[in-house]
Amino acid sequence: DDPEVSYVSLDDIAGGFRATSYLIEAGHKRIACVYPNDNVPGTRRYQGYRKALDMNEIEHDSRLDKPAESLQLNKTGYIYKLTKELLDLEEDRPSAVFFYNDRSALYGYAAIRDAGLNIPEDISVIGYDDSELATLADVPLTSVIHPKYQSGKLAADILFDQIEHQGQNMPRQMIINPTLAIRDSVKPR
Repeated sequence: DDPEVSYVSLDDIAGGFRATSYLIEAGHKRIACVYPNDNVPGTRRYQGYRKALDMNEIEHDSRLDKPAESLQLNKTGYIYKLTKELLDLEEDRPSAVFFYNDRSALYGYAAIRDAGLNIPEDISVIGYDDSELATLADVPLTSVIHPKYQSGKLAADILFDQIEHQGQNMPRQMIINPTLAIRDSVKPR
């Protein structure tokens, strides 16, 4: 947020909004969110999730929020536990889950399967990053695209421009609007 610093960033609020809106457009109303509450991308993705619910007048159920510290989310067992808590809501369980990233989404897959549920027939899943893992999953994961190559190229262009114009402070901020890679993990209700 410093106007004197150049950066290239993905609009994480828009990404969370886009992911949640896609699930809403598919007919989902009980959408859970698993996210880290101790880092900026996580909290912004959650803000986008809440914005989509609010704009579509979907009542927020705090039981569907699964915030955690980043270190916890990096542990396979913890994602499994959070996903299991969602599934244990039985009749009130979510019909879809928006995971902070693809890695955590795929950890959630295990809990969903162990509960005897199928993706996407019983529960839809969406991730974030569009990592290689998303395409390799047995049910290819719908994911918000994080254009890493494009981000790196834009950042390098800014850096080379600043080197060329040394002494002239010309900070540039670039925000990339995310898109979705639509695959098989989301089913209309």
